[in-house]
Parts: sequence; C-alpha cells; structure tokens
Amino acid sequence: MVNLEDRSCKDCLQIENIKNKMEGFEKTLKSSEGKVYDMILKLQDRVGTLERQGDKNEERVSMIFNILNEIKDSVKIIADKIDDFERHPPGNVSVEALRRDLKELSNRVKVVEDKPAKKWDDTTKTITLVLVTQIAIFIISKILK
Repeated sequence: MVNLEDRSCKDCLQIENIKNKMEGFEKTLKSSEGKVYDMILKLQDRVGTLERQGDKNEERVSMIFNILNEIKDSVKIIADKIDDFERHPPGNVSVEALRRDLKELSNRVKVVEDKPAKKWDDTTKTITLVLVTQIAIFIISKILK
C-alpha cells in the first residue's frame, strides 16, 4: 500500500491535484450561488415595481374612461344647445355671425374630443410595454431558477 504522505508517488500527486481542483470548484460554485441569489432579489424588486406601476396605470385608464364619459355627456349637451340655437336664433344677431360662432365652437369641440384619444393611445402603449416587460421578467426568472 502506498503512503499518501509520499509526494513522489504519481497517484498521490494526481489525487492531490484532483482534491485542489475540487476545492476550487466548490469556491467558484459558492460564489456563483451568491451572485445568482443577488440577481434573483433584484429581479423580484423590479417585478414588484412593475406590478405597482401596472396598478397605477389601471387607475389612470379608469380615470381616462371617466373623463371620456364626461366629455361625451358635455358634447351631447353642447350639440343639443346648438340644435336649439339653430332652430330658434336670437332676433338681434345675424345668422351669418351665428354660423361663424357655430363653426368656431365645432372646431373647439373637435380639439377637446381629440385630446383624450391621444392620451388613450399613450396609455395603451404604456400598458403594453409594462405587460411585455413583466412577461419577459417572469420568463427570465423561471429560466434562472
């Protein structure tokens, strides 16, 4: 039987080299585990942030729908008043002046109607971006597990 204390033994040197390599692998593995754990914590924080942003975006969408309903009601009232005004114009105002005022008012209503649509498009883009990001983070977190 060969004594492991004998350093001239070829097998003993190979065993010692393997032992040293294994210790190196163990250290590297422990270091990698710590890095992966840190990455997972960062990803969890980011997912939490995205979920909170998603909740805020849902509130914004709800608010936009409420504003759109208010605008719709206001436009209906304005249209009714315009119809009534066209049917029964005041006696001391010329019809041509009324038509100009009506055209200007129609242009203003058009501008007011277009604003929520633009905001809705921006909100839709933001919601889509948040959802795609959340899905990507979820997939990455599953891969890293």
